[in-house]
Amino acid sequence: MSRPDRVRALCEGLFRWSLLPILLGLLAVSVSGPFVQRPVVHLAALCLAGVGWLLAVALARSTGAQEAANPARGWIVAGALALQLIAWGGNAELSDDVHRYIWEGHLVLEGESPWAAAPDAPGHQAARELRPELYGRLNHPSVSAAYPQLAQAANAAVVAALELCDADSARHGPGGMAVFYGFWSLAVLLPLGGLLRRRGLSPRLAVVWAWCPLVPLEFAGSAHLDSLGIFLLMAALDLLERARGTPDGDQIGRLEGAGVLLLAAGGLVKFLPLCALPALLRGRRAGQRLGLLILGLMALALPFLLLRGGPAGWTAGLGEYALRWESPNLLYRLVEGGLMPLNAILSGTPAEAAGRVLVSLALLSLAVGAWRLGVEPLETSAALLAGYLLLSPTLHPWYLTWIIPFLAFLPAARARPWLWLILCAPLFYWPLCSHAAGLGWCEPAWLWPTVVLPFAAFWWAARRRQWLAPILP
Repeated sequence: MSRPDRVRALCEGLFRWSLLPILLGLLAVSVSGPFVQRPVVHLAALCLAGVGWLLAVALARSTGAQEAANPARGWIVAGALALQLIAWGGNAELSDDVHRYIWEGHLVLEGESPWAAAPDAPGHQAARELRPELYGRLNHPSVSAAYPQLAQAANAAVVAALELCDADSARHGPGGMAVFYGFWSLAVLLPLGGLLRRRGLSPRLAVVWAWCPLVPLEFAGSAHLDSLGIFLLMAALDLLERARGTPDGDQIGRLEGAGVLLLAAGGLVKFLPLCALPALLRGRRAGQRLGLLILGLMALALPFLLLRGGPAGWTAGLGEYALRWESPNLLYRLVEGGLMPLNAILSGTPAEAAGRVLVSLALLSLAVGAWRLGVEPLETSAALLAGYLLLSPTLHPWYLTWIIPFLAFLPAARARPWLWLILCAPLFYWPLCSHAAGLGWCEPAWLWPTVVLPFAAFWWAARRRQWLAPILP
């Protein structure tokens, strides 16, 4: 066997065996109980899993598109499924959002608008008496629903399935939601594989999503609904990419139309899929695409007017969240910190409002820049999602899953800071320990520099090499 063949065989073996530390790390998390009881064990296990994932990603990049004859798709999918099952069997208790999903799903099934009133409102007295255990687990019961219409429909569908099975939603609901949203996280592999194929990239790069330990942890483990939105966004981008490479005019129209409707659906799970909008507003048929998007949004949202409460409060919960809440974040603290002198001059907390205005303007400028430059939908979505994650006042770990599929399309140097950020994402759960002890949400002083300074160093190294490219050998 020649030396290149031996190296290739070694890389092949390492690629397959890199799944082992990911499985072991996630298994350790699943058997370690709640995070707040053993945070160091959880973080060490997730670090082991993360290192295995980084190795798999590096080896997938090294194979190149020529490995299409041996893409290891079955191994990748089997590994992803195993990770989902392990996470589903765990009980890390990283988030209690799932109880809110179940509560609001019940309201929708009963014909009540979850946006019209908060769970602790007098109008929901009967619901509280009917489901006291579920109500006791709700976070922020004084805030009405923040999730859009399709998210509510999905949650109601899961609750309806539980009722058909005669299952207690308070006890079995979290597991049912985890199965549902874990399924959609696996489904992301379909459009991701199509996009990799059309870009001429190695199909093994699907491990960026398939074997990332954060993905099963957040979806099969914590049942976050973002997986459905990510699937709809990636499926829409896949269809739009297919339309770009199709010579048949009629086929282009059909593919674009289906992609736009999927974007509309994704925007009613969470608003982040609308990050592709600037790319839709350029070129021929831009007006048609915009009109179809609006029609899709209306067709999916307007039936919810039939719920008792009508349109009342549709933006109240989201507004409360967007304007007042903060969690560990990357750059927003610097923006608001620079505006703090305003609080000494003006009444109230103008620095908080001004910070959000500046962030919104920055994201709008990024969107306009992508539109003017004619950036493709995939790259536009990646840029706006990256900007949002960097500037958002609230950066929960599961928010970072939105950027993960796009890392498969970035050059290694540009992906490196984001890979570091994903690896460090579980550290953002550390304040759960102080919160569980009744001390409030206390972010330790070491957390931000540990995450952000290496991220900045990786980013600078990639950009510096880009700028010096014309004079480098």
